[in-house]
Amino acid sequence: MIVDLSHLLETGMPVFPGSPDPVFEDMFSVADDGYTEKKLNIFTHLGTHIDAPAHMLENGETLDILPVDTFVGKALRIDLPEKTGQIELSVLVPHEKEISDCEFVIFNSGWWKKWGSEGYFEGFPYLTPEAAEWLSEKKLKGVGGDFPSFDPVEEVNYTIHNILFNAGYILIENLANLDAVTEKFFTISVLPLKVKGADGSPVRAVALLNY
Repeated sequence: MIVDLSHLLETGMPVFPGSPDPVFEDMFSVADDGYTEKKLNIFTHLGTHIDAPAHMLENGETLDILPVDTFVGKALRIDLPEKTGQIELSVLVPHEKEISDCEFVIFNSGWWKKWGSEGYFEGFPYLTPEAAEWLSEKKLKGVGGDFPSFDPVEEVNYTIHNILFNAGYILIENLANLDAVTEKFFTISVLPLKVKGADGSPVRAVALLNY
């Protein structure tokens, strides 16, 4: 079974505060030209997307130079209590053995259900520095969540991003439909566009169950 974990990319979709709106423009049509083709004008951190270390590290790796198996692996779903603010270390420690046996940690908070609402970019869950440092020692491929960032929206130093990027992790943001992932462990695939020097990329994130 495959579960789609991605938000739809479309005109008028939510974008991180300060980011420009994407443009999806019909350039050719079957009626006029014999074929359909769209022009996309988007930024690399749009919708369900992944961040490369190069997003914030001066000499960080870009997505195109990371091995392709970086983007697929065994994931652990950690369910967060409703109205979770900061994700404390105390949330992670009980899962230490499970985390040591996987390649991705994916946080399921239910926040994705606010997608498209005015409150989506306010008050979402994010890791504390202590929790991020602890995760950074676990030799994962990456960390993901169904919220827009691992730092609060007002954070200017991007402390959590930098901790995880310095561990070589990719970050998966704006996941959706994690409620439909019925297994604690599953295979996640977040293959990016192969863009030269990419600091990030929208992805078609999927969960593969019983694989």
